[in-house]
Amino acid sequence: LIRLSQARAKACLRPCVLKEDAEDVVELMIECNKQVHTDGSGNIDKGRGGAGGKNKPKRAFLAAMRDSGSSEFAYPDLLRISERVNLPMGINFKDFLENLREDGAVMKGFCDGRPIWTIHSS
Repeated sequence: LIRLSQARAKACLRPCVLKEDAEDVVELMIECNKQVHTDGSGNIDKGRGGAGGKNKPKRAFLAAMRDSGSSEFAYPDLLRISERVNLPMGINFKDFLENLREDGAVMKGFCDGRPIWTIHSS
């Protein structure tokens, strides 16, 4: 906020920041947050945007697995879950599953020679 206030003062060709610069920056930040966290219907959705980085898709995927009511998942089941939670396009799904397994979030086993994944219970 300080840097944005300084930038606003500089844009107005002033050497120091005024109270109105800071107030305008705070209002700008409030409006930005509203835009980021508002869905297409105009409702506030705190799950949109914001922090979360690389773990956000992982958390959403694991939550969808838990909410599915199933305890075992074949690869096509996991693909359907990934589509439902809108995993980012740049994610290599097989690598994503392998990272979940390496992190201990899911376990991979085999049933009749086919891979089956289960969510690791905490």
